[in-house]
Amino acid sequence: MLAHIDVHRDADKVASFLELRRLLAVETVLKASRQLSTAGHAALAALIERQRHEPALHAFIERDLEISRAIVIAADNFAMRLLFN
Repeated sequence: MLAHIDVHRDADKVASFLELRRLLAVETVLKASRQLSTAGHAALAALIERQRHEPALHAFIERDLEISRAIVIAADNFAMRLLFN
């Protein structure tokens, strides 16, 4: 949804979507953690560890998106996928 908003003219709208995303992220992480297998938890921990040691900002952001995507997929909620996409 954010792709359709002019971030320069509609900063308040962007902030509103990001606030909603942060609020829902807590529940998404909770749901994902309950549904992940031991192997899934290990895979997520490995993604987080890779991000911790990423020196380049662009790559750090890419790792962050990869982690978010993995959490949303693990939560298995269609609406969350749309929001985080």
